[in-house]
Amino acid sequence: PIPCVPWQSQTSGPLNSRNLCNLFQIGLVNRQMSETLLNDVSSRSHAIMTIYIEKRIKTARNPKGTIKCAKLNLVDLAGSERLGEYAKNCGTLKESASINTSLSALGHVIQALSKNSPHVPYRTSSLTRLLKDSLGGNSKTVMIAAVNTRA
Repeated sequence: PIPCVPWQSQTSGPLNSRNLCNLFQIGLVNRQMSETLLNDVSSRSHAIMTIYIEKRIKTARNPKGTIKCAKLNLVDLAGSERLGEYAKNCGTLKESASINTSLSALGHVIQALSKNSPHVPYRTSSLTRLLKDSLGGNSKTVMIAAVNTRA
C-alpha cells in the first residue's frame, strides 16, 4: 500500500485545490496500470483518497470551541472483467481475479446493509475494511459508474 501523505496546515499552509491536486497526482503516479483487451490504459488497482476535515466552532458559551469532524473518501475502483475472455497475460489474470474478489466483497457488504442484516462482512477484504465507516451508519454515499458495454 501507498503510505498516507498527511497534510498539516500549520506547516504546509491551507489545503487548497492546487495542493489537493498535487496530493492526488502522488497517488496516480503510484497506481498500477496495464493494458487489457478492453482498455489500453486500465487501472489494475483501487485508489482511495481520504480527506479528514476539522472545524473549530467557537461560541460565547464555549470560547475554546467545539471541533466538528468530517471524512470524505474519493474512491476509484478498478474495473471488473470476465477473466477468461479479456485477460491478456497471467499477471493480468491474477490482478483481475483479485479485483473481482474485492468488488464481490463490496457487493456483499452493500447487500447486507440494504437488508439490515445483523452481520455485515466488512472484514472480507481490505477495500471494505477501509470503507466501513463510509458505507453504513449516518454516512452519505454517492456512486458514479462508468460502464463499458463490452465488459
